[in-house]
Amino acid sequence: MKIGTKSVLFGAHQFILHPLFVAAAWWKLYGFPWDPRLWVAFIVHDLGYWGKPDMDGPEGERHVEWGARVMGRLFDCNDGSGGCSFSCGKLINSCCRMNFWHDLCLYHSRFRAKQDRRLCSPLCFADKLSICLEPAWLYLPRVILSGEIREYMKLAVDKYSTMGLRTTSRNSWFADVQTYLRRWVAEHKDGRPDSWTPAAGKQAAAERRGGKMGIAVKMPLFQPDAQGNNTAESVSHLPPAALPQMMVCKVCRDEHNEDSNHSRPHLVDNFCASHGCVPVTEPKPRMMIQNKRVHLEDGNCKSFGCVPVEEKHE
Repeated sequence: MKIGTKSVLFGAHQFILHPLFVAAAWWKLYGFPWDPRLWVAFIVHDLGYWGKPDMDGPEGERHVEWGARVMGRLFDCNDGSGGCSFSCGKLINSCCRMNFWHDLCLYHSRFRAKQDRRLCSPLCFADKLSICLEPAWLYLPRVILSGEIREYMKLAVDKYSTMGLRTTSRNSWFADVQTYLRRWVAEHKDGRPDSWTPAAGKQAAAERRGGKMGIAVKMPLFQPDAQGNNTAESVSHLPPAALPQMMVCKVCRDEHNEDSNHSRPHLVDNFCASHGCVPVTEPKPRMMIQNKRVHLEDGNCKSFGCVPVEEKHE
């Protein structure tokens, strides 16, 4: 049996216990999760570990993709109809923008968010805080039984070396993990870019070479909200010339890398410079405002009553 399957069945990501702790962490961070779609996300977000030969290796890191596809197909309104299975806005405003539920799951991994130059999703903070809520007597026996503990502690001096984890004993390792994750959640839950998580693979190599690609971009004169979105309050007072640029990653676009959100037009963010994004040329999608959030125009804007940003400046 693959270690990823063991993790889902009786390990760290046990399919009953882990979702319950994630729900408890979400309640602690954002209030009770009334939206049924959130409960689906709590259940499916880590089921992608099933059949994986490692937890934090090349295969294990892709576990987020399965849950993201499930959530996107079930709940994202990308067909332009604007219809939803449940009422929107009760907990997460404008939740039916394109790829919202897909990205909620995809970027619950801080390493995947770092790789794609995106902010971590709210589910990421609940997922990490859930580990801090578990008592050692419940968590450690499961990861010992599944064998995950060996990989986790081995990576403590490699992939997770910046966390400063002790490996003298399992209990001290777990205590340090909880301490670090509490601090990480407290530091980043307000939406600020993740400066703690190290880059990996090609990205790390590029950053070690100083790989900023020399692209000059106009950075926004505002900060995104906790979900990584630009709010109406942050742009309504700006003249049109000072509005954030629409960018596209030249590398992702040329390589037809559809897995990267930066391969599509997006509002400029703090990662555009390092990702080599360039301003979008014509035709440009319009920037719209709905529920005080700024986003690029999509097929749902008409049914949701979104207003073009330029109208806020007339």
